[in-house]
Amino acid sequence: MEIELLGKIRDCFKAITQEVDSYLSSQNLFDIQCEYKENICGCLEEVTKIDKGIERVCKRILSSQFPDFYIIAEESDHEKRNGYELNSFFAIDPVDGTLELLNGGTDWSVSLAAIADRKTQVAMLYFPRKSILLSAIRGQGVVLNGVKVVSEKNNRRNYKIGVSPRQITHSALKESLTTSFYQYVEIPHFTPKILALVSGEIDVAAYLPQKNKGVRLWDYAAASLVLHEFGGKLESLTEGSLDFGGHVLMHKGGWIAANDKFDHASLVNSLLSVNLDE
Repeated sequence: MEIELLGKIRDCFKAITQEVDSYLSSQNLFDIQCEYKENICGCLEEVTKIDKGIERVCKRILSSQFPDFYIIAEESDHEKRNGYELNSFFAIDPVDGTLELLNGGTDWSVSLAAIADRKTQVAMLYFPRKSILLSAIRGQGVVLNGVKVVSEKNNRRNYKIGVSPRQITHSALKESLTTSFYQYVEIPHFTPKILALVSGEIDVAAYLPQKNKGVRLWDYAAASLVLHEFGGKLESLTEGSLDFGGHVLMHKGGWIAANDKFDHASLVNSLLSVNLDE
């Protein structure tokens, strides 16, 4: 993508946050009705009118300004088992953290990504209830609320790892982290873990493979670039890689993210010995 186009997309993403704020101000966020949808694994997931409303806002603005780009979005594509072979497209997760939204919490975000040539080129993570905006353009760094931020060397003796509150209930995972000398921090949902990495609350985050569970393209597309430009990384925990071509809509191999380039090899080996489906 040309630099001028990247800038236009970033500006469009920022404009979307304002429209999202306007939409949210018209809604009662403390009386939201929960509905259910079936994902590609055949499992039920929570969804609300807020998820659908934010997605409509995002799609309306993006399609009007960039009509040549295809759009993949969670509420429109959650049932699709096979993806696409696309060169340039947008990936939208209108609400990452629907349960948090339903419970009146603040740890949920809007995720937008522009992808071309199998790489995320522009990314935005917006946390409306926290007034936090993370944005990134490939090769230009990551910006947190208007201030450029970069990874700093960690001098901790023990690393902190962000984990799923649901997965950490498994004793095997707790034991694995204890023997690896990683202190776990329970953080629900995907993008709040990414924010915790950038803010320095944790050093690494991981999600283990589990039956009927996974991370979708619209979950990780923006987050991957944010971490890359910050100086960190997001990778598959097992063999294989995260798909950015739109062909694979759910990655089931688990993932590991870090706010630096350290490989955490001993941690990875320890995590791979844990089977949460036993």
